[in-house]
Amino acid sequence: MTRHALFLNIADYCDLNLPPLKSALAWALIQQLEAVGDFQTLARLPATHQEASPFAKDLGQALRQFLLNQAQGQDGLIYISGYGITVEDSLGEQQGFLLPPEGEIICENGTIIGQRHGISLDSLNGLIRKSSLKRLIVLWDCNHHHLGLTQEAIETSLTVFNEKPDYCLMANAMAPTAAPLESGIFSQTLSQLLLPGQVTGAIDCDLLFEMLNNPLHTLELTPIQLGASSLAVVIDPGAPPAPPPATNNIFNISDSTLTNVSASGNIYYTEAASPAPPSAGANEITRGKQRKILMLAANPKDTDQLRLGAESREILAGLERSQYRDQFDLITRFSQRPNDLRRALLDIKPDIVHFSGHGGGAHGLVLENDAGKMQFVSTASLVRLFKFFSHTIECVVLNACYSEEQATAIHEYIDCVVGMNRAVGDRSAIKFAIGFYDALGAGYSYEDAFEMGLIAIDVDRLKGLDIPRLKLREHT
Repeated sequence: MTRHALFLNIADYCDLNLPPLKSALAWALIQQLEAVGDFQTLARLPATHQEASPFAKDLGQALRQFLLNQAQGQDGLIYISGYGITVEDSLGEQQGFLLPPEGEIICENGTIIGQRHGISLDSLNGLIRKSSLKRLIVLWDCNHHHLGLTQEAIETSLTVFNEKPDYCLMANAMAPTAAPLESGIFSQTLSQLLLPGQVTGAIDCDLLFEMLNNPLHTLELTPIQLGASSLAVVIDPGAPPAPPPATNNIFNISDSTLTNVSASGNIYYTEAASPAPPSAGANEITRGKQRKILMLAANPKDTDQLRLGAESREILAGLERSQYRDQFDLITRFSQRPNDLRRALLDIKPDIVHFSGHGGGAHGLVLENDAGKMQFVSTASLVRLFKFFSHTIECVVLNACYSEEQATAIHEYIDCVVGMNRAVGDRSAIKFAIGFYDALGAGYSYEDAFEMGLIAIDVDRLKGLDIPRLKLREHT
């Protein structure tokens, strides 16, 4: 897969209210990303540090060319250094903007009430939504001096990263009570993490976010990650050298023949026990049958943001490497509204339905309305819906907080249903899903897959081992 990179460094501003940024910090990071990223094509604006910062028209053209043409169908990384600002309107709604060099801010009593010539994050969100990259990571150093983007402005404007699988945004939000900081803290911190000797292998966005988390919090910055991507920011420099020939070792051999073996000392061997086959538990997966897994996800913009893209990516990665990978087809549908849910079940006719998002206990499951805000679907409506598909759906997984009530009700018509009895952490929910589908891909039963989901939570020492609940009907 070809890897493309676009680097946008905006340092000089015409508005006297916008102090110039430390261009050298951004250039240092750009050079490091070029060195460790193994990119086949690179585009910089400006091309060199001696050139002036790109204006809005040039920035827009570069982003459109990169997203809609150059990196289409391929892997892409975008790094942006420049002022992000938050403008709050008379209704208290926050809007985010990327300021180009000609950008201006309008202040009243120390508060930004308007801007001119800025690139709207809503427009950027729409452009990214039109793109069709294989994988995308955007790194944005948007908090400088006393100006920046709030977490609310980022999360409500750039929703596309929670909609498209394998798209990820990483940025720094302005902490509400933080004192003014030097410019380029995000870039400088990231640059230090990528220094020679610090990088020991491939680094994807999840690992990079973990590395950034503590240093940024220490500096009173709020690190933000929207979505997830398996694209590596840093390419693995290579596998370690092979170890020297073994001496005086014990070899475990099962159904194998050794030829051309040389070693010093005595060679001992014992027959290794064959691995236990999958148990014949309830509702064991019938090997040879093709199964469709429909993953439905909803994360309305007025709810806590979840890493739904990461969950989808991890499930797919587990199935693709599994023994019975050819027997499973994962179809994902994000930003689900009630009509989307109904139509997806009609069109795809899944065997397994996996819902990721928020639950509301007695209120039902949380989907989105046409404005992208939360809308509950009642338990009674869900029961009626799944009753219609009871002859084709084998299993329903409600990977959402407080969804046990819906799971119990749906179980009247669906043989295997998983729900959560209270709030479940994002990491625990993802780990459960990984374990569950890893086991299905290995040919195990739904009952065994549920247990493997619990094991995945347990081995990572995460909380919530008692939260998932299995409703299973034994066949006689």
